[in-house]
Amino acid sequence: MSSKTLTAAIEKKIRSLCLTDFPCGNGPWRRTKNGPDEAETEPPDVLLDLLRYPSSPWMYNETWSPQASELRELAVKEPKRLSKNFILSYLKTIRITGKNVSCIDKGLLKFSKLEELILELQANRLTSVSGLASSPPPQLKYLGLGSNSLGSHQDICDLTGRHWPHLACLDLSNCNFQEQQFLIAALETLPCLKTLSLKGNPFTMAPSYPGFTVDSLPELACLDASWLTTEDRYNFFGLARMNELVVDVASVTLSLTRLRGIPDPLMHVDKKVVEFPIVTYKYFISYQFFSHPAADYQGEDGEFKLDTSSHVTEDNSVLLLYTTPKLSCIECVDLNYTLTYSISCLGALKKFFIQGLRLDLMEEKTLSWLPPSEEPQQVKTPPKPMNKRRRGPPELIHDPPIRKLLNSVHIPLQSLVHGGQRVKTVCNFGPLHETEKKTKGDKKKDKEAKQKQSKDATPQKSPKGLHLLSFCTAGKKKDAKKRDMDEHTILSVPVPPVPVTVELTVELEKWKSAPDAFRVDSVQWPKTSQVSQYGRSSPLLPW
Repeated sequence: MSSKTLTAAIEKKIRSLCLTDFPCGNGPWRRTKNGPDEAETEPPDVLLDLLRYPSSPWMYNETWSPQASELRELAVKEPKRLSKNFILSYLKTIRITGKNVSCIDKGLLKFSKLEELILELQANRLTSVSGLASSPPPQLKYLGLGSNSLGSHQDICDLTGRHWPHLACLDLSNCNFQEQQFLIAALETLPCLKTLSLKGNPFTMAPSYPGFTVDSLPELACLDASWLTTEDRYNFFGLARMNELVVDVASVTLSLTRLRGIPDPLMHVDKKVVEFPIVTYKYFISYQFFSHPAADYQGEDGEFKLDTSSHVTEDNSVLLLYTTPKLSCIECVDLNYTLTYSISCLGALKKFFIQGLRLDLMEEKTLSWLPPSEEPQQVKTPPKPMNKRRRGPPELIHDPPIRKLLNSVHIPLQSLVHGGQRVKTVCNFGPLHETEKKTKGDKKKDKEAKQKQSKDATPQKSPKGLHLLSFCTAGKKKDAKKRDMDEHTILSVPVPPVPVTVELTVELEKWKSAPDAFRVDSVQWPKTSQVSQYGRSSPLLPW
């Protein structure tokens, strides 16, 4: 795609004002003071009403600049004043949104009185601010560069007070800045900076944000649309001098608790089947998350190994597969599964949170058999004494487990990128076993039962003397059978299956005050994560 300059986008906006077309401009539709009153001409007051009336087709609703409507009215009142230089010097605020701007050229210097410049993403493709810094508007007070692909060292060097001596408000939200200390050191040189927006950048997921930024910029009044209070200054006092503790590493804690709704799978198995093989079912939850690309990871039981070569992200970060302990059928259990991850590749973490987390509910089926019997040739031996111990049950031979994906759930985590600290939700996998249709065997059994019931209801021949007694007895039996049928009908109403749910919590560690930075678990990267209920730890990889 060819690059589009900022000046070209602004000039296109100016042309959309139609300053020389009806009802603006000095055209034949304009009635002058000394001119004749013709039916085809209108006085300036009527032309202004056409611009201001809400239902008028000439009403201008664009919001790219507050001066746009003023220029259209000037084009009616004093059209001779609207020269090109006058228009360029009249604009003070410009908002360019979604125009694929990828280059800031020197033509911006033509706007001599420009005070505010807002460049938001949604389609702007700025990858550098060098062009803007080389020729900055002299009176610029507001600069919005949010949601652009900015974040290089050169971009940080271009955001200093040498280029922006009057800048009071700066929006860098939803960019790709990853080095907090380097960026804040550059912003400290802006002498008039009062309002700053940094949310959505990768480094904002580190524990030291916003504390380090608040303490490093004492003149700042508003950060991420929140006014800074004296209490905020007091809590984070001293963090600006703790450079050795402020590292751009995010600490993410993932917890899975209260797993419910896994029924006994043997309830749906025919009890008349052969004794072997013995079928064992186990259930667990798996998900993918980050680890160091140079490390090797293996599952708890040593058999669920991930091929990391096909799961390497653009930032050379590897997504590895993690699994919870395997459980049998349960109605409700607290998994107490908690892992803490230390992630230094914050750009990849931001992309992962935007895409969301996927949880897979897995079923593991294992068949167990008796070992093959070895019957030696029968030889007569003396009877064995009775006091010897009996042999225990033979050891079973287990087939390789068969794993099956039952269902998946997607959990959005975008809020963690935009300033949120915790996502807590109940993941619904749906019911495991739906109401099954009757098999041929069940239909045959029902048919035999109906035939037997109709046979019992057929009246038999009886002597004449016993006819009345038989009639009464048959009536009682008929009522009893009817009651039994009603009870059977009530009991056979299918109960809706209970869905399988699990509670998930994903939390970013944040320092609430300066002393939090001295906690050991906040500074050192954890090497293991405990799964306390099951008495073992799952290895996390060293960085």
